[in-house]
Amino acid sequence: TDSTDAEVWYGLADAEYHSVANGGVASPDSIVKRYTRAMRGFERAIALDSTFHLAYSHLLGIYNYGMSEQYGVLIAGDSMLLASSVPDSTRRRTLLNSAQQRALTFARGWVRQDEDAAQSWEALTDAFVAAQQYDSVVATIERVSRRPQVYSAALAYRLPIVYAFNDQIPEARTALRSAMLAFSADSLGVRTSAPGVLFPLNGMTMAGATGAVSLLDSLTVLATQADATMPLTGTPTKSSAEWFAAGVRLSAGAPPTPALMQLIRDGVKMLDGIQSAGGAQVRGQTLSIPYAAYLASGDTTLALTVLRWAAETKRPMAEIEALLALDRRDTATARSIAARFRAPDSLRGVGLSMGGLRVLTQADVRARLGDLRGAAATYEAVSPRTFQLGFVETGPALYTRSFLARARLYDQLGDKARALPAYEKFAAQWEGSDPSLHGELREARAAITRLRDAGSSRAITPGASSGSKP
Repeated sequence: TDSTDAEVWYGLADAEYHSVANGGVASPDSIVKRYTRAMRGFERAIALDSTFHLAYSHLLGIYNYGMSEQYGVLIAGDSMLLASSVPDSTRRRTLLNSAQQRALTFARGWVRQDEDAAQSWEALTDAFVAAQQYDSVVATIERVSRRPQVYSAALAYRLPIVYAFNDQIPEARTALRSAMLAFSADSLGVRTSAPGVLFPLNGMTMAGATGAVSLLDSLTVLATQADATMPLTGTPTKSSAEWFAAGVRLSAGAPPTPALMQLIRDGVKMLDGIQSAGGAQVRGQTLSIPYAAYLASGDTTLALTVLRWAAETKRPMAEIEALLALDRRDTATARSIAARFRAPDSLRGVGLSMGGLRVLTQADVRARLGDLRGAAATYEAVSPRTFQLGFVETGPALYTRSFLARARLYDQLGDKARALPAYEKFAAQWEGSDPSLHGELREARAAITRLRDAGSSRAITPGASSGSKP
């Protein structure tokens, strides 16, 4: 009845947006239709009132969704459409670039409208991340860090992720420590809409990716002090955080000690006890913990937990089925399953859920089946820039360690030209890791010395001296 009411346009768009964002809509066709209506509504609200800050956040979320190749959608004008409906690759790239510029324009506009709104700076960094302009993300966060009235834990804990996405592991490790020092437990939820307890838990992902597992205990304390109970589940934060930390330790290469495995089993039991409607969602969001524990320990009961939890949200886990087949020495079944894995070349640029954990596991399956070149090619196709991170993920730790895994493969293949750089990269990334993880670092250093020595040796003609002339 009043098409000039910005608040009503926002309300209508917000309802459309959350019907998708809250998981109520799964059909790709329905998603693009509802996001189209939401995008138009948010843009209309801002056109009517450029200071309507609530509209900026969700609008930029839609733009970021449409400016990444990970999600299979594009934005053309005032509509979202499926990328599959645009077969021309040049046209797709043009639309992606246009969406990136559009998102950055709106984000910068929001910052201009309210430089003291922490969420406007978060949105600007989101837009830079989606455009993979990581240097701009770092510069923006460093700029905001000098403005204490705006700086938030959301930005501080984002910085290590950005560094990790750019394969800058030492910098990510330093940024994580800085974030922990900058924000005490009672300041974690200030100037951000997210519960403060989430930031130290998200920080655990980067503790694993950088080998800084000694920080996990401090992150557990921070999370517990921020909130005694977890959002959505109401489970004790301390128990949940200890469970997460155990999974991250295992993914970083810590041995599966009885104490760690007991924490894993206790956590599984705790989440299995959640009977509310959100129980399946939470189990799906934390799937990487029992997944990593199975990879580290070989405990098939945890593999069955992964399959059971994944089935609740209808997510087939073919690579886990293949590993179980290998565990029972059924190579034929494992090989049949692996034949259905995506070819390595088709993985480039594709969004990888669970921080790449599933594809990294597929590489391991290929290697165990004797397909060393296929395994190496799979590792090479994985990029952290395509990782989709959820709550606490163990995939990034496996990704950092994958440089050692691929180096071993190249070594076995006799490809020293590729083995040496892979060993060197892993050693450089793991140099500042916790001493408890240095077994793999020592292995990499020994291999580097061996390969360098082999490269520097030369044949000596029998009977000739080093000073003889030709």
